[in-house]
Amino acid sequence: MTPLARAATMLVRGHWRGLALSVVLQFATCAFGIGLMATSAWLISMAGLHPSIAALSVAIVGVRFFGLARGIVRYCERVVSHDVTLRGLASLRVSAFRRLEPLAPARLADYRTGDVVARLVDDVETLDHLFIRVVGPSLTAVLVAALVALVIGRHHGRLALILVGGIVLAGMAAPAVAARLGSRAAARVVLARAALSAAWCDLVEGLPDLLVFGGVAAHAAHLGQAGAGAARAQARHGALVAAGSWSGSMIGELTALAALAAAVPLVRGGGLSGVGLAVVALTALATFEVVGPLAGAYQHLGAIRAAAGRVFAPDALARAARANPISTAEPRGARYEACGLSFAYPGAAVPALERVSLVLTPGRSVAVVGPSGSGKSTLAHLLVRFWDAEPGMLALDGADAVSLEPGAVRRCVAFAEQRTRILTGTVRENLRLASPDAGDDLLWKVLETTGMAASVAAMPDGLDTWLGEHGHRLSGGERQRLALARVFLRPAPIVVLDEPTANVDPLTERQLMETIVGLARDRAVLMMTHRLGALTDVSEIVVLLHGRVVQRGPFAELAGEDGWFRSALELERTFI
Repeated sequence: MTPLARAATMLVRGHWRGLALSVVLQFATCAFGIGLMATSAWLISMAGLHPSIAALSVAIVGVRFFGLARGIVRYCERVVSHDVTLRGLASLRVSAFRRLEPLAPARLADYRTGDVVARLVDDVETLDHLFIRVVGPSLTAVLVAALVALVIGRHHGRLALILVGGIVLAGMAAPAVAARLGSRAAARVVLARAALSAAWCDLVEGLPDLLVFGGVAAHAAHLGQAGAGAARAQARHGALVAAGSWSGSMIGELTALAALAAAVPLVRGGGLSGVGLAVVALTALATFEVVGPLAGAYQHLGAIRAAAGRVFAPDALARAARANPISTAEPRGARYEACGLSFAYPGAAVPALERVSLVLTPGRSVAVVGPSGSGKSTLAHLLVRFWDAEPGMLALDGADAVSLEPGAVRRCVAFAEQRTRILTGTVRENLRLASPDAGDDLLWKVLETTGMAASVAAMPDGLDTWLGEHGHRLSGGERQRLALARVFLRPAPIVVLDEPTANVDPLTERQLMETIVGLARDRAVLMMTHRLGALTDVSEIVVLLHGRVVQRGPFAELAGEDGWFRSALELERTFI
């Protein structure tokens, strides 16, 4: 199924009754409009012949009825169509987020932040044109053509043929040509808009660094270029849309002239009255109320198709990330075992990990050490299913972790990344990510455990203090300790910490290490760290070099034998 068909299916799913009602209301609006125009033409033409008011009374009532009914039905149609479309878009946006969520964070590395935002916001909003401008009016045009053929054809077959032919030309041929000519321009609008969104996000997120290193002017110029490119793409597309709308209107005018030309001989031959001639001409114009704009509307089809392709693009990555069948088992996290893990990043010539094995069980703490680039963070990402390793196996409670739902694995693992991620919000909101129902007493307790209680107490609003965008009001060490507090708050049986003490002072580091090792009394703890001197109490130390395990054992054993660990420990004690 193509992305456009999938988008249409998801928009219809659960809302088809509302969409059908919207089409019926659109058709009713057009029918009342045609009735209003035909009745008005008859009334004005007859009034010129100065008949009695009684002869015009029915037409007068008809004009009032059709005028009022058309306005009321048009209002109802707009309410129904927009309500249904917005509900469908809300469902589609949630679905798009659910498809992106399994890719985060590792498989979203190739997507810029602004591009992801554009997919969830702008591209999804572009899909609202699908029913409001394309599908709904197209179905209405078919019903209008049937109405014209039925009503006019009963009296004048040639006139009906002309009107239906004009409808087909304006409602099928012109939109097909417009869609073909405008597809590339519309797709360029979508891509240019995404590039502009990405440039804006880069500017906002990187503004402090740009200010420090004097890059504001250069990035502003880049932003200006992106804006100019988007404006040019929009201008080209707008010109094509205007041309499409003009062509639809022109076909309507020409059809009305053709119907008028065909009706004149009928008047001369007595087959049609003079009043009927005016009715035919104005009815032909009214018929194109919906059909005329279709050529311009179909110019948006390229943008809709491009937006649907971008919204559904991550599906291929999601499928490739999980080749094995999904098991519905819910593990307890009593034992997490890595057996011969090997992994290489896409496009990398050298593997990041080769045949790495370790065991995590409650009551046991394991530290993975090694120089930068040795594969420590990669191992952590494999354990929380950011990537799937092949060959090798991850066994959680004896089951292949790759065959489990990633969410089931992550419910067993509390993870703190090396790059601390603080959400824009308050202290309380960030902590409750780990435990939504946690009370204030428990929040203060974990803050005390990580040494953050005094800092939070000194803040203006305590737990309700706003931390700024991505926690920019906190120092690096405070962000690190807040992230650790979230880990300690989450009741997961396995704890994975990547550089948990990277941004704290030596005294705080000693306190945090005691707390982390203390967690191993009832949990399994795995930490990746460069700080070797604080590992005296961990159960096992694993040394990685170039993705391979070169040493493993307790602190005392590794510190007493020749190897990377002893050399690095001596160097650390010399300079720290």
